[in-house]
Amino acid sequence: MEIKCNYTEKPCPYPMDFDCSGCDIYKNAAMKFDNQPDYPYPFSEQVEKLKNDPVNHPAHYTAGGIECIDAIAAALTAQNDPMAAWLTGQCLKYLWRWPLKNGLEDLKKTRFYLDRLIKYMEEKNANSI
Repeated sequence: MEIKCNYTEKPCPYPMDFDCSGCDIYKNAAMKFDNQPDYPYPFSEQVEKLKNDPVNHPAHYTAGGIECIDAIAAALTAQNDPMAAWLTGQCLKYLWRWPLKNGLEDLKKTRFYLDRLIKYMEEKNANSI
């Protein structure tokens, strides 16, 4: 599995437990920020902004070295039924983020979408007989 680097769009060449501060990519990012006086924040804060982009790469969807959207896309590629695929994707999304975002509320949302998926598939199977 390819792990994305937190500081570039390139894949990370190191294992997931590697300390990024020893990586050349990290050091180059530090030099980039340290050499530009228009950055009013210390490098560590700039790094956090890169890592925790709430729009493009939210922390609750990027944990574990693969982004949730990529995992969902891979899981749903083989599904032919758009509604079943959407409900499955919703389940996966809430299961992915629950420990990092809304906790029990996200688990309940997972159950809501899973119940909808089960009901949908039961009705679909009943209608196909």
